[in-house]
Amino acid sequence: MALHTLFITVLLTSLVLPFLVTRSNSLETNGSASQTAESDLLEFALNLDFLEAEFFLVGAEGRGLDAYAPELANGGPPPIGGRRANLDPDIKNVTFQFGLIAIGHIRFSL
Repeated sequence: MALHTLFITVLLTSLVLPFLVTRSNSLETNGSASQTAESDLLEFALNLDFLEAEFFLVGAEGRGLDAYAPELANGGPPPIGGRRANLDPDIKNVTFQFGLIAIGHIRFSL
């Protein structure tokens, strides 16, 4: 049940986020303000990838980004309160793969 909710949330976010980006860009009138807004949106997307990586890696393996890609964690504190989920082996594998995909997105964005 919770996994279905997670997938629905990710799907809805991926459908709504482009609309919000387009809408915020159309509301900008000043050129420098538009560049700032675009930079903020890129930072938001990068932060979302960091959150996604931590969520999937900790849920699948009980260890976060600092264990799998310490150069991306940049010496920051480890997440507090995250625990490995009790998942079926196939679901655990898929969840871990989602975490690795998020690491790839982060590496590409930096």
